[in-house]
Amino acid sequence: MKTILVLSILFSVIALPVLGELTEADLNEIRLIVQEEIKKETTPINTKIDAIDKRLRTVETGVAELRGRNIGFSAAQDWIVAICAVAAIVLSIIALRKAQPKVPPTAQDTQKQCLNKEDSHVFYLFYFHLIDSIFRFDRYLHQGICP
Repeated sequence: MKTILVLSILFSVIALPVLGELTEADLNEIRLIVQEEIKKETTPINTKIDAIDKRLRTVETGVAELRGRNIGFSAAQDWIVAICAVAAIVLSIIALRKAQPKVPPTAQDTQKQCLNKEDSHVFYLFYFHLIDSIFRFDRYLHQGICP
């Protein structure tokens, strides 16, 4: 009997708080405590988010500046390529005009070329004889014989 009495008292003590109800004042206090705890936890997170947002804005402005510079550089590069292409066309036209003779060679031109070659041979022959005679004269001088 004693055990039944002790067990019933024990179960009653455990079950009594279940029967108690919370009032509106108690619920408001719990809400305020929860809100304060949430604010304490979210404040550092919000400051970190603000710092990351500021850094992201600076990166975005840097990227925008680089895009502006890239567009300017691209335009300058396009102009340089166009100028080089025009210069290449002009040089190729000049080279083609120099490579092609204006007047086709005639028989007279070939005779002139042959005469020029013969003249150069005569000049070299004359130059060779002149140098040979100078060396002979020098040799005679050293031997003591004058011609």
